Amino acid sequence: MRWALCLVVATACWHERVPDLPPVPPPPPGPPAELRIPELDEYRKPNASMLVDRVYVYGRSDNLIAYLHEPADDACGCYEVIAIVQDLTSGLRIWSDRYKSEEIHPDGPPQVSNLQQIWDARGAVWELNIRAFGITRETVTALHVISTTGRSVPRLAIHKRKVGDDSDLGYAHLTSYRIDLITTAGDTTIAAQTEHLDTFDLLEVEVPGYLPPRGNGRAAVLIVERRRGWEGLPYLAGLRFAGADLR
Repeated sequence: MRWALCLVVATACWHERVPDLPPVPPPPPGPPAELRIPELDEYRKPNASMLVDRVYVYGRSDNLIAYLHEPADDACGCYEVIAIVQDLTSGLRIWSDRYKSEEIHPDGPPQVSNLQQIWDARGAVWELNIRAFGITRETVTALHVISTTGRSVPRLAIHKRKVGDDSDLGYAHLTSYRIDLITTAGDTTIAAQTEHLDTFDLLEVEVPGYLPPRGNGRAAVLIVERRRGWEGLPYLAGLRFAGADLR
């Protein structure tokens, strides 16, 4: 009788035990911080004469950079963001994923209008893809300045070909450009170039600064391309990266 009573008690206790549940994975951290470009701050205000891209650097490895790119839009009022992993040696994108609010995304998030919303929907997947390239997350919010004039070294020299107001389109614009890196050894290497532009809206090219190299890799030089808007004004400021050996 005593043994039977113990068995009943033990069975009751076993049934009342709550099974161990797998740990709930933490939510993905928020999106990376925006890279600040002081020269373009005045155009962040309402009704500015130029609309500016935004860039959020996720992180880097020696020769790769991962970032989110929000292109400025003056045509459809759409929200667009592109997650990018770029090789700073070749300049090529080796992985990317794009979202644009005007398009239908049957297996993606509903229409979103800001970075936090798209990060909540895709951030975890984007991080998995980015980390697969050996890229670690870091906080990058400011550029290092480098000269593009004078005789100091290292410096970047911007060479531009342009046509004037008497062009077939009736306004001055660039037809090509090249950015050279000039080092202390007197060597010159091409950091970025574009020839035979397939558009006729590029007005000016500038380099506000760079992100210093990681390990034995290349620095990430930020290039600002100022372009005509869809109807002339407001202008657009596009942002892109190019690699340069600043070690």
